[in-house]
Amino acid sequence: MVSTEKNNNTVERKTGLFDHSPDAIFIMDSYGRFLDVNKTACSMLGYIRDELLALSVEELFPSDDGISISPEFFRLEDTGTFTTRARIKKKDGTLLSIRLHSEKMPDGKCIAFFADITEFENAENTLLQSRQQLSMIADNIPALVTSVCARDLIYIYVNRTFADAFSMSPEQITGRKISEILGNDAYMRALPFIERAKSGERVTYENKIALHGEHRWYNIDYMPEFDEHGAVINIIVLMLDITGHRHAGKILRESENRFRMLFEQSPDLNLIMTKNGLVTHINAVCLEVTGYQSDEITGRYFIDAPFIIPETVQQFYTIYHEALAGNQVRDLEVAISHKKGMILYFEVFINPIVEDDSIKIFQIILRNITKRKKAEEELHISEEKFRFIVENSMMPMIIASLKDYTVIFYNSYASEFFLDTSPAGTIRASNYWVRPTERDDFIGILKEKGTVHTYEAELKTRDGKYKWCLLSAKIINYLGQTASFVMFNDITELKHTQKALLESENRFHRLTENAKDMIYRKSLSDGRYEYVNNSSVDITGYTPRELYDATRKSSVENMHPDYTEYFNEVWKNLQDDKVEPFYEYKYLHKDGRERWHNQRLVIVHDETGSPIAIEGIVTDITGRKQAEMEREKLIGELKKALADVKQLSGLLPICASCKKIRNDKGYWEQIEGYIRDRSEADFSHGICPDCAKKLYSGFYKEK
Repeated sequence: MVSTEKNNNTVERKTGLFDHSPDAIFIMDSYGRFLDVNKTACSMLGYIRDELLALSVEELFPSDDGISISPEFFRLEDTGTFTTRARIKKKDGTLLSIRLHSEKMPDGKCIAFFADITEFENAENTLLQSRQQLSMIADNIPALVTSVCARDLIYIYVNRTFADAFSMSPEQITGRKISEILGNDAYMRALPFIERAKSGERVTYENKIALHGEHRWYNIDYMPEFDEHGAVINIIVLMLDITGHRHAGKILRESENRFRMLFEQSPDLNLIMTKNGLVTHINAVCLEVTGYQSDEITGRYFIDAPFIIPETVQQFYTIYHEALAGNQVRDLEVAISHKKGMILYFEVFINPIVEDDSIKIFQIILRNITKRKKAEEELHISEEKFRFIVENSMMPMIIASLKDYTVIFYNSYASEFFLDTSPAGTIRASNYWVRPTERDDFIGILKEKGTVHTYEAELKTRDGKYKWCLLSAKIINYLGQTASFVMFNDITELKHTQKALLESENRFHRLTENAKDMIYRKSLSDGRYEYVNNSSVDITGYTPRELYDATRKSSVENMHPDYTEYFNEVWKNLQDDKVEPFYEYKYLHKDGRERWHNQRLVIVHDETGSPIAIEGIVTDITGRKQAEMEREKLIGELKKALADVKQLSGLLPICASCKKIRNDKGYWEQIEGYIRDRSEADFSHGICPDCAKKLYSGFYKEK
């Protein structure tokens, strides 16, 4: 009696699992005759059970569907299993896309599972169509578009325009490093901007790239692409050839959108769980998908299973209590973790299995929807990327019909720049040209060559202003019609700058050529003159042409021998980025005369801050130097004369009787000696008339 009840319970449990499966289940003999079907199979195909059992396998599969399904497919004599995609015919004649998986049973019968994949195929087809359309636009825009891995700096995508510019195919460039394609010089100039983009900054700059034996200038836009954690994973690169217009304004920032590969389709995961949440059984598919062995999952509570991630624990608790209340849980999305750390997404079905009017166990079916989720995410990201790039482009961008020049598409900047509030389809792109001859020339070149690069034209904006623009265009097939994809780069400011620069250069040229002083520029690498004005003839005796042909060695030879060492020391300091306010030295004029020069210098640096040249003004100060030397000579002579002059001053202590003078040492000296020693005066002795009368009265006769 106990054995009979146990068998009945087992039958009831299997019947519950069979009937509650979300997949259609067919049991067949080796001839393809149906022996049993579950309820899902009946509802999926629109038959009642007896109608299905009366059909054969071949009647359910259309013969013109590319895959012929015959009973031999289900004999499984070689592999024991068979999995494929197919379409099955419903009772109403419509076709349903399914994933078919069959296995051979021990008794020789075959069990087949049919899963409805119509929703997945619709998402897959939508993604494919979007990808084809966006790839077509990316390959046909007149700009170089690439995507670079931020970590390794290798190309992971290039459009056809980029590949053509380097005379290679996209396959030859993809997977190679930036430095290999751009060349080391261009790469080193780009590296500081790449580092800024890797840090999350959107960067625009200009770079010179060697192509086919000549250098081309490009305006380059780096747009970092972030992952869900905000880390930069890729850099989207847009390049526009601006050779001849190096300082043009901002360039179209558009990029094509890439798609990630869908994960391989995985079969359903099936688990049996007791009422208290203990996992008692798993199928082989579960082990294959999660990467965990059977003993790592069975015997543990489902919430503690190693593939459960912390963020979904509360979600599974809620699902479990719903099932425990007797409610059937269907179509709920959950995420689990692979043993290697991958996150997989599933739809969960929990069917309570009732025995003796009470729930004994649960059947948990996890249907892998990772590919569908990825497809939806990819499609959403692609649409958002394309919309972001187009709408945030710093250039007006339109697509116009070549038949009547009606604008089919334009971005918001084009609307602000050229177009009024009229919807696309009622605006003509030919109405904004100032000179119709330029419009006709532009359209003629576009139709003849299929593309136009950097065409200058003056256009009239919607507010009545006139702007100079740099136009690039390409003929494309857009929505089934021949159209032109046109980008407008505003170079009005550049035009004004070029005009002002030309006027400034002319003024500078007039000033330098009429200056009395010699003005020059000299390279620090080889010591050669790069520019000299005509005053060099007066200053050095040499014409500008003679100085251009001179080497640094000949420049040293023209120095006065007394200043050769001084010149070499000054030159070394200049190369080390050291400069004095001015320099004075002797120079040997071409005619052999010694001339004095005064020189004021500034050091010119390159973009890296390294000194590359000097710019200076040389003044002939020979006359001033001669005047200074004559002045110094006169001063010396005056100092010498002054040193020879002796003066007497102050109070002299003199004897009132003998007239002797007391000197500095306290001795009394004759007045003649005292004065003679302290001045240039000397004495000659004689007798005055009074003294002669007094001393020699006998001999003196008064006259």
